[in-house]
Amino acid sequence: MYIDVGDLDIFRDEDLEYTCRIAAASVHIELYAYPGVYYGFEMLAPAISTTALVMASRIKAIKA
Repeated sequence: MYIDVGDLDIFRDEDLEYTCRIAAASVHIELYAYPGVYYGFEMLAPAISTTALVMASRIKAIKA
């Protein structure tokens, strides 16, 4: 399972809590937290380097 979240995301705390609950259930989960970005940043700022990093991580997770 894969989750990514920006540290300025309004859902950050919920995402972190959910990740902990999934891990506690012995389910493999990967959490990627990106500093300085907010919910939906990849659509609003497609040219920043963090967006390229996020998209590469998502593609890797989908292919895994």
